[in-house]
Amino acid sequence: MTVLERPLSREALNITLEAAARNRAWQYVVKEQMLSLELQNNQLEDKVRERTRALHAETDERKRYEGALNEARRLEAIGRLTAGVAHDFNNLLQVIAGACELLPYA
Repeated sequence: MTVLERPLSREALNITLEAAARNRAWQYVVKEQMLSLELQNNQLEDKVRERTRALHAETDERKRYEGALNEARRLEAIGRLTAGVAHDFNNLLQVIAGACELLPYA
């Protein structure tokens, strides 16, 4: 806002008008820059949302893989335990079979 006092010379009026015109031009420049920044901000926010969705998908996939890996480990442990029990049972059966073979001679 420019305050003008009387008497006003032609030169003072021209300077005041030029300053007002420059200020108005800067307002348009700043307005365009603000719109540009707002557009860039919206694009950046869209990219952030997209990357966040991708990260959530990757995290969910990783959790599924970890669950499958834990299941495989658990099954492997059960398999080893079962194999050990079967081996021990086979050893006992061999002892019993050997004893049964020796019984008729005793």
